[in-house]
Amino acid sequence: MSFVKHAIFVGTDAPELHSPEIIPYILNRINTEEILLSRGVVDALDHASPKFAVGGKLGVDCTGEEIQELGITILDDETLLQKAQNISNDIKELKQYFTDTKNPITVISVEKTKSQKYLLEELKPLFKHLKIVAIVDEKNNCLDNPYLLVWRVVNNIDSNRDIYIEDDTIGIDATNKNSFDNFKRRWPNDVTCTPSVLNDLKNRGILDIDDKFIKHWGLVNT
Repeated sequence: MSFVKHAIFVGTDAPELHSPEIIPYILNRINTEEILLSRGVVDALDHASPKFAVGGKLGVDCTGEEIQELGITILDDETLLQKAQNISNDIKELKQYFTDTKNPITVISVEKTKSQKYLLEELKPLFKHLKIVAIVDEKNNCLDNPYLLVWRVVNNIDSNRDIYIEDDTIGIDATNKNSFDNFKRRWPNDVTCTPSVLNDLKNRGILDIDDKFIKHWGLVNT
């Protein structure tokens, strides 16, 4: 367990861990008072930690009872996006997930021009509509692809640097880190193919995939 970066703990009454029902179970029990941030050894391949092999650890205790109050007012995506863009021109797209739970997730894509801690500070007037907000780069992130969004968020964050908790709202900066974040290590590029390479492989009968498969697995830069 020493290399575990993020851990979510659930009760014995939880659905099977591989079942889709585990997600709303967790979201209905996330309480900012039950989040533990610590520091320790991380995998040597963890690119997001500020130092080699040392970084943040995140623990979320979801073994308790379901939260009773939602505490926010849910808006539709278009309305919420318009309000967010009125605050910052950096914001390009927005999508909400699991709005029927006590901790809806809002994913925002941005053209990064500063550290996202400043953007989260600017978004405080909207916290009455936000419970969990994750910020990703506009480039190479499709907000309609939750599989790759989860992969991106958990890989791109160091909990000590990239998680912000304000009252009952949790902000997560999952953008690629750079000088705006005082990040001095090398940030790796995505490993992707060019369309010409994929077309060549398909024409030679080596690959049998369609555009839906390519988009789902993020095989081509966007």
